[in-house]
Amino acid sequence: MVDLDPTTPDSIIWKWESSGQYSSKSAYKALFSGRVTFLSTPIWKSLAPPRCCFFLWLVAINRCWTADRLRSRGLPHPDRCVLCDQYEESIDHILVACPESRQLWWWTLQAIRSPNCLLVNEPSFHNWLCESRMKIGERHRRGFDTVVTLMAWTIWKERNNQIFNQQQRSWTEVAKAMAEEAMLWKSANHGIPAVWPLRGRGSQI
Repeated sequence: MVDLDPTTPDSIIWKWESSGQYSSKSAYKALFSGRVTFLSTPIWKSLAPPRCCFFLWLVAINRCWTADRLRSRGLPHPDRCVLCDQYEESIDHILVACPESRQLWWWTLQAIRSPNCLLVNEPSFHNWLCESRMKIGERHRRGFDTVVTLMAWTIWKERNNQIFNQQQRSWTEVAKAMAEEAMLWKSANHGIPAVWPLRGRGSQI
């Protein structure tokens, strides 16, 4: 129970400022109060083409039209992941949990000499990316982010190719196509690091 003093006039207090006075700065901060944030540096600061960066942003906020999202909206969807045909499809499954796509990760991370970043029961692609890049020297993180973006983009395109075109390639063929696309990226942006997947020693392709 609150006791009110009838002799004290009412007043308006702005709770977002310690002084109780309104300010546009505090109003702007209040607008974003309670928002969920995530590390966006590996998404927007990589040297990948803009559409690939946008795809990684959709992955991070779970807005890709995979089977789990289609089902939640009552839309037609595949029963299982089209890549492995074993588990329910979600964007995180496709990118970090699928036993088929993991072959590409293994080949590539070995090729760029980052075996300490290999996927092991990872529930979230974005969380794995944020944690793995911290194992890389700061000087090379932007290059690592770019390579990871390329791999995720390649896996997503292969998934779509199988669904919409009913065409399936071996992961060796997918890896070779990815290496070719990497060269195109570099020819368009000379700032991209010269070390690319499946070109260094230890490559299995």
